[in-house]
Amino acid sequence: MKSLTVFLALTLYIVLTANPHFLAAQTQSQAPPSLDPCSRPFALLGGMNMNGEALSEIRPSDLIVEVKGHTVPATLGVYRGPKRLLILIDASRTMTYEPKSGPWQMVSMLIKDAIKSASPHTAIAIAFYADSVDHYSGFPSDRDDLLYLFNSIDTEHIFPRHKYNGQLLDAINWSLDALAPTQPGDSIYLITSGKDDLSHASFDETRDHLLRSRVRLFAYLLRPSQPRPFAPETMPGALPSAGPRIGLLEPIAGYTPVVDLARFSGGNIAVETATPNGFVAPLPTHQRLINLAAYTLYREMQTPAQLQLSLPPNLIEPGKTLPLSVAPIAAHTGPREGWQLHYPVSLPVCVAPKP
Repeated sequence: MKSLTVFLALTLYIVLTANPHFLAAQTQSQAPPSLDPCSRPFALLGGMNMNGEALSEIRPSDLIVEVKGHTVPATLGVYRGPKRLLILIDASRTMTYEPKSGPWQMVSMLIKDAIKSASPHTAIAIAFYADSVDHYSGFPSDRDDLLYLFNSIDTEHIFPRHKYNGQLLDAINWSLDALAPTQPGDSIYLITSGKDDLSHASFDETRDHLLRSRVRLFAYLLRPSQPRPFAPETMPGALPSAGPRIGLLEPIAGYTPVVDLARFSGGNIAVETATPNGFVAPLPTHQRLINLAAYTLYREMQTPAQLQLSLPPNLIEPGKTLPLSVAPIAAHTGPREGWQLHYPVSLPVCVAPKP
């Protein structure tokens, strides 16, 4: 009788554990509290030092993290989740008016460098926009195919009807839809003049779409205005004077929504203004600064830190976003002097029930 009881108990256990609903229930009941999206949200964090170099080592002790004005505990780690990069290319007349000597030459250099330099763990797609978006490669895409697609683009005929219109905000919204369902680690790399003529989407709509999607926007702005002359010995620390300007603190001639959208989403920008000979054959010092700007942007895109927060119950508000603030401690002295930190301005909406 005893052996029969043991046999029946063993049989019942095997049947139950073979049931996927049982396994799901077990997994759910044993899930650690750290997976709670409300009490343990996270954001991706990047930054630069005063020399225009991407921060490679940030420690929790370097930062003060606030949510709704309250300091909260946080940990930091390298983000190891999925990464997708959509390279969005401004192909309006502002960029392509002189394919062999205008800003399109700089676009070509940046695109090819980005495709070749990306981590093998990053999936890449490209798309072109003017009055609409066209020639979208989709995910996944072979990198040689991407280079072939870019090299085969006929800049005179890619947007034959309304080539002069650059609908920037509409293109960003299109990109977010193309990335849906979005994942943390997704980024848009926008190479553009920053001009927006006739977008149907508003700035507020685009900003909110970025924040909901958790996609970071990075941009290399190619501006037609003339920079002030700079000496050949100009170093990255002197970037406010001339050359490619990295980061979100530099004034830019003429408004573009790209600056604020990058800031809100946790991304970054570089700005390159045309020299007297346009964007062609820059001087060696100028070329070095261009390479630094591109490298800094790309490093931030590829190696974000994951900022894991611990929220007390009184700060958890299901259905609402929470404003986030991250600042370096003692930023005016020591190794943290001149740091710029880039992170989303708010945490995503919490959908889990309030504890």
